[in-house]
Amino acid sequence: DTGKGIWSVAISSNGEYIAVSNRGNKIFQFNKNDNSPIWTNTTGGWIVSVAVSADGEYVVAGGMDNTVYFFLPLCIQEHELDDIFKRTVEILEKI
Repeated sequence: DTGKGIWSVAISSNGEYIAVSNRGNKIFQFNKNDNSPIWTNTTGGWIVSVAVSADGEYVVAGGMDNTVYFFLPLCIQEHELDDIFKRTVEILEKI
């Protein structure tokens, strides 16, 4: 349950992960086999667009306040914070 309805949805190209923003400031990531979110984040403003990487490793969201949010939800579940920082740097270097 997203609480306020759905504003934006994105599905990873492998079909395993779904990113959703509600009609407010929350972002959710679901696995295709489960109704409960595997990850949730509250942002500083309304999210109008979400995207998820092909493997579901990262989620990007655009806010109405002209902010772009970048998340590594699967890394948070599987790695220590030091690993998350290293992976974030690797991804940003590719952009």
